[in-house]
Amino acid sequence: IEQLQGRNEELTAYNEEVMAMNEELQSANEELESSKEEMQSLNEELVITNAILDSKVLALEAANNDISNLLSSTDMATVFLDRTLCIKRYTLAATRLLRLIPADLGRPLADIANNLQGVDLLENALSVLKQGHHLEKEVQDQSGLWYLMRTLPYLDSQGHTAGVVILFADVTRMKQAEEKNNLLLLHLQEQCSLLNHAHVLAMDLEGKIIFWNPGAEEYYGWLSHEALGQSLQQLLKTEGELSLEQLIQQTIAIGQWVGELTHFTREAKKVSVFSHWHLTRDAHGQPKAVVAVNNDLSERKKMEQELRQAKLEAESLSKAKSSFLAVMSHEIRTPLHLILGMSELLKETSLTAEQQSYLRKVEKSGVCLLELINNILDFSKTEAGEMVVLQEAVALPELLQEVITLLSSLSIDKEID
Repeated sequence: IEQLQGRNEELTAYNEEVMAMNEELQSANEELESSKEEMQSLNEELVITNAILDSKVLALEAANNDISNLLSSTDMATVFLDRTLCIKRYTLAATRLLRLIPADLGRPLADIANNLQGVDLLENALSVLKQGHHLEKEVQDQSGLWYLMRTLPYLDSQGHTAGVVILFADVTRMKQAEEKNNLLLLHLQEQCSLLNHAHVLAMDLEGKIIFWNPGAEEYYGWLSHEALGQSLQQLLKTEGELSLEQLIQQTIAIGQWVGELTHFTREAKKVSVFSHWHLTRDAHGQPKAVVAVNNDLSERKKMEQELRQAKLEAESLSKAKSSFLAVMSHEIRTPLHLILGMSELLKETSLTAEQQSYLRKVEKSGVCLLELINNILDFSKTEAGEMVVLQEAVALPELLQEVITLLSSLSIDKEID
């Protein structure tokens, strides 16, 4: 009985141990179930995370493709450098300015040759990398094309400088357009300066003044605010071959009119102008206004009058001179004919050989003097338009002998052989 009781106690202890082990196993089973649920939850989270990562990868691929296509489509030369200023990436357009090949990825910028004039890319990149500012500069390549070079810091997601980006935007057409605009601006400034001195005004189709420039103010005497809204006819008392209404209608019909007009200034001074009228139209092509550019003719008219007066005076003096020459020639010819007549009479008397020689010289001189007087009369006829040219044969030896005879006495007096 004692042995049975001992075994019963042992069995009871074993039973309790088994019961404790069963409880431990149930607890372990519950922990396993909990771990299984946690593993399932973790697995679901991993699946979700994997899906998110997949979507992120796809989004990054799409963004990368978008950036690649964007850089290619803009045809903008772009070079990406890392913090050591080595080539990270570049666009195809950059190969036109920098001598880049695919094998140059990772090479220092200092080793890459370029086609730019007077530009130190490495110095610009170092300045941007150290100071983090932007640099912009217009540069020109060897072929003469212009580019706007922008050197920018390459920022990471946290805003830290992780490299440098160099962009080249082709601004050749813009530069050419800018030069043309500058030339046009200078031309317009010159034209405006000239227009300020010219007398420019504009009127509507009823003849009311709607524009009055400084040149018109100075020339006519009325300030702009005084002239605007006034009738051109009433203000300037315009006179011409046609009335103001007819001039406006003619300008509307053919688009312009050019001619001379007479105006009166504020001081009632009468002035003559050469006027050029031009028709302007609105956005619908309808006649809107007439612009008139007037140039002063008063001085030219005065000069023309002075020239006409001077011409009349010159013609009058010329006629007086011709009349004087004609009178003097006639007055000289009368005693000259008497001298030649007396010479003819002396030939009939008895003369020595020496006297006959002297008489012949006197006769020759008289004939030459008579021809000279006739030439003077011919000169007067030439000025009067009455000269008649006669063609006659001349014996040159006889003519030379007459000249020698005429001048021999003068040569003897001056002891010329």
